[in-house]
Amino acid sequence: MKKQTIIFDLDDTLIHCNKYFHGAIDTFSEKMCQWFGEYNIEFDEIKTKQQEIDIQRVIKQGFADTHFSTSLIDTYIYFSQKTGRARNKEEEKWINDIGESAYEQELECYPFMKDILNLLSEKGHKLYLYTAGSNTIQKRKIDRVNIGNFFEDRVFITPHKNAEVLEAIILKENLDKKNTWMVGNSMKSDIMPAVKAGIKAIFIPGLFQWEYDNVTLKDEHKESFITIQSLQQLRDIFIGEEAV
Repeated sequence: MKKQTIIFDLDDTLIHCNKYFHGAIDTFSEKMCQWFGEYNIEFDEIKTKQQEIDIQRVIKQGFADTHFSTSLIDTYIYFSQKTGRARNKEEEKWINDIGESAYEQELECYPFMKDILNLLSEKGHKLYLYTAGSNTIQKRKIDRVNIGNFFEDRVFITPHKNAEVLEAIILKENLDKKNTWMVGNSMKSDIMPAVKAGIKAIFIPGLFQWEYDNVTLKDEHKESFITIQSLQQLRDIFIGEEAV
C-alpha cells in the first residue's frame, strides 16, 4: 500500500475517556437522590437532565475544560429550582470536585494502541492527532500516555470537531485526500466530518457511548466508511501481509 496519512482521534479511540465521566455522573446522581430523596427525584431523571444540559453546553461552547463540572452544577440548580430545595455551597463544592475528578483518573490506553502506532510509523505512514477539548487538558493527556513522539508537531486540538475544522487541517497540511484517513469512535465528530471532507474513514465503536456522538445515518453514508472493532485491525488495513 502507498504510504497513507492517518488522522487519529484521541479520546475513546486511543485512550479511555467516557468511562470516567460515566462514573462521575453515577456518583453525582446517587448523591442527588440522597439530597432530593423527599421530592421523589429518580436516578434516571437526574442522569437524563444532566446529559441534556451537558450536550447543549458542548454544542454552544465546545469542549471547554469546565463544561462537565458546570453541567453537573447546572443540573443541581435545575432540581433545586424545580423542588424549591435550598442550594448549599458545600454541596456545590462537592459537585465541582466530582466533575474535576473525571479529568484526574489514571489514564488507560486501548489495547495494542502503542504497538499499532509504532508499527504504522515504522512502515512510513504519516500520523496526525486531532482531538477536541482544552489545550491544557488534552496536551496533559498526550504527555501522560507518552504518545507525542508518534505525532510530533502534527497535533490539532480544537473546541469543536466538524467538517469545516477538518477541511482546514487538510488544507493547511496540504494533504492528499485520496490517501488520507480519519480514525475515530464518534460518528458525529470523526466519521461524518471525514465523509463530508472527502477523505476515508474508519469507525471503531467506543466501549462507553455518549448520546452526543449518535447520528442517524443516511443510506448513502452507510457504505462510505469502514467499521472495525479494535485498533489491532488497523494492521490488516494499512500493513496487510507485510505485518506477518
